Amino acid sequence: MKKLIVANWKMNPETIADARSLLSRSLAAASKNKSIDFLAAVPAPFLADAVFKKRAKYLAGQNVSWGQNGALTGEFSAKMLYSLGVKYAIVGHSERREYFFENEEIIAKKIRSCFEAGIRPILCLGESTAIRRKGLDLVKIYLKDQLRQIIAGIEHSFIPKIIFVYEPVWAVGAEEPDDPESSAELISHMKSTLNEFFGVPKSKVLYGGSVDSSNIREILAKKPVDGALVGRASIDPAELTKLVKNAKI
Repeated sequence: MKKLIVANWKMNPETIADARSLLSRSLAAASKNKSIDFLAAVPAPFLADAVFKKRAKYLAGQNVSWGQNGALTGEFSAKMLYSLGVKYAIVGHSERREYFFENEEIIAKKIRSCFEAGIRPILCLGESTAIRRKGLDLVKIYLKDQLRQIIAGIEHSFIPKIIFVYEPVWAVGAEEPDDPESSAELISHMKSTLNEFFGVPKSKVLYGGSVDSSNIREILAKKPVDGALVGRASIDPAELTKLVKNAKI
């Protein structure tokens, strides 16, 4: 099975011209590695651009509203994404949780909204530094609770379509990712939880948090890891090209 690389541009670049260039160079790099699938999660203002619409199958939204329409100034719906040809959206990223105070209830509503519109959610989960310092056993309990809170109200047939991301909060934007052995153990635990509590024997779980060209191969080499969510390294075309090249397993 191919590994999935999701390039999260965050709030970059500043202009549409730079965005077009970055997309072109990213897709060119990704096309040279037939062992991966590739998505670029780009800022919402770029998604309606003609150049981006032609490549919509390679795109994801970085966020989505829990509502489908109405008095929600500044928000955009899953239906709006779908109308542009976009079929994926990141939900529950750690930065959305930290800066915009999104909790499990809001995230669950966003996931339901995605499925109502035909969007496949990329759901981020992960623990804080304080929880990690108490050991992996506590992290496993925390991740299990997160999964159960978010997925409890999701129709069973939709759950296998969710792309999960184990995203330890403390590793996002840091200099080093989580230890690949620990990440693989926790991703395996997430998959076991999805099977045991939700009857999903096959789930796709990525790793996210300080992924770059120097560590991508070691991260993806771990059997339970189905791909990676890449942040900072994805907005540097030269670095992304090296990362994609090193992602051959």
